[in-house]
Amino acid sequence: MDSFFSKVLGSITGDSSKPAAPGKEYWVDDHKCKACYECETPFSVFVRRHHCRICGRIFCAQCTNNAIPPGRGSADGNWLRVCNFCE
Repeated sequence: MDSFFSKVLGSITGDSSKPAAPGKEYWVDDHKCKACYECETPFSVFVRRHHCRICGRIFCAQCTNNAIPPGRGSADGNWLRVCNFCE
């Protein structure tokens, strides 16, 4: 768990020795989540699941409508989709 927080801190501070965001190994399994973590909207064919790139929880598109710039150590220049809690 300590490495998770150091990865998150590295992504926020832009420390190039740390990855830009925690890896997918920290993401909640899609099959374990039936509704958005924040607004509790049930997922369906029309309401897709989106993982926050920082905390790994699953949200609907409206609750992950935030983006933060990648850290300096990021391999790609894509902004990171994050939830309202991690923004």
